[in-house]
Amino acid sequence: MKQSIVVIPAWTLNEGFYKKLIKSAPSDTKVLVAPLELVVPDGNPQLFEENFLHFLKRNNLEKANLIGHSLGGVLALAFASHHPEKVNKLYLIDTKGVDYRENIWQALSKQFQDWFNHTNKKIGMGLGFPGRFLRRPIFHSKLGFYAKNANLEKEAKAINVPTVLIWGEKDRVTPLNQGRALQHLISNSKMFILEGMDHNWLVHSPKYFWQHFCS
Repeated sequence: MKQSIVVIPAWTLNEGFYKKLIKSAPSDTKVLVAPLELVVPDGNPQLFEENFLHFLKRNNLEKANLIGHSLGGVLALAFASHHPEKVNKLYLIDTKGVDYRENIWQALSKQFQDWFNHTNKKIGMGLGFPGRFLRRPIFHSKLGFYAKNANLEKEAKAINVPTVLIWGEKDRVTPLNQGRALQHLISNSKMFILEGMDHNWLVHSPKYFWQHFCS
């Protein structure tokens, strides 16, 4: 029987950005992406857990491994804290979730720098962002502000499922110190730092995820 992994995407990203991750999965592993438009349809994160439980049920998943990427990591962390019976293992990828003192303009500036670096241009992340954002500006704005202001220290301390944090060394959106702060809060968690990798390495270089997943 195949084991299942559910990806909760980063801000403005959809299933198409995780094609490399899906195609490179081990033969005994099935990867599903929970679209933000489906699990947070109106941009209200308070409805996420109920919608995500329905997503798991529709896909006949009693339990699953969770990958939370950036914004998706905030949602995954909160879900794992409140519903540990539904999570085999939690993978937090360059996620938000701790109180990091910066204003919204600083946060957006770092996000744009990461989108428009040479790696992201190749996969269309930077150049496609305006279109993705403008298709649903209110929706993406709500989720962006939520991710920027999220402080899940209480939930992180309550996590009691196996947790692995994997972080890009050169992440400018959620710097490495945020990952270390989360690891300190989550008991018995492991952290791996990827040399030279940015915020969206999971999209363009998923082999690093599978190396740690399979080890």
